[in-house]
Amino acid sequence: LGLSESQAIAKYNEIKNNPFDSIKGCLRLNEDTMLQKFQFYQNELGFSLEQIFNDFRLISYDTTSDESKPTSVRAKIKFFRDELDFDNEQMQTDAIFSYDIETLRAKVAFLKKAFGFDKSHIKQMPSILNYDTETLTAKADFYKKHLGFTSKQFKDFPNLFSFDCDEESTKPTAIINKISFYKNFIGLKDSHLKAYPCLLSYDTVSDESVPTSIKAKLKFYRDELGFDNKHIQKSPSLLNHDCVSDETKPS
Repeated sequence: LGLSESQAIAKYNEIKNNPFDSIKGCLRLNEDTMLQKFQFYQNELGFSLEQIFNDFRLISYDTTSDESKPTSVRAKIKFFRDELDFDNEQMQTDAIFSYDIETLRAKVAFLKKAFGFDKSHIKQMPSILNYDTETLTAKADFYKKHLGFTSKQFKDFPNLFSFDCDEESTKPTAIINKISFYKNFIGLKDSHLKAYPCLLSYDTVSDESVPTSIKAKLKFYRDELGFDNKHIQKSPSLLNHDCVSDETKPS
């Protein structure tokens, strides 16, 4: 596989000590079978060696059976391509091949019924298929409780499901703390964040030295245009703009 001896030993020990028996079991595969599986993912989906190692469960799946066997990777690839219009890049999402097709169909049906998703929304965030319905419901309930979101609002911003929605989280990147930042630092209200959910995806932690951070954008509006918080409160969409690129680049 092109690893150095030290890399190979380190990777072997990492797999050997993995808590998943299916992953540890891959060490019992013979060399030809192991190589075939790596080549399958590289040739069929364009996976890099690093991507395969990052989700080594891929090696434990059936890559030889044809599309008629529902548990085979080929059948799953057909499902992703035919029913969700995924391309190779969208299938390079950790863990989605660990689910059987019926489970995937059930998740798609849930997203459609609960939030109005269609395949285009799932394509925007393929990793949403890694969440179970209970987790998705809990995350949606968080946004509904704190910001008054509606169920249909999530289809425009599926990435909202990727964030930490723990109400007790002390992580500065958690949504509960981003909400506090916008309220306390800028004076935005719940209604502003409900109208501009994309604000919740931005970096509210880094200081003004990080050009893409909210604090850097606020500094730009303050220093270059004399804006204060009241201007941002009237037009929160200002924070959506690129305040970094030079004047030759459209923004």
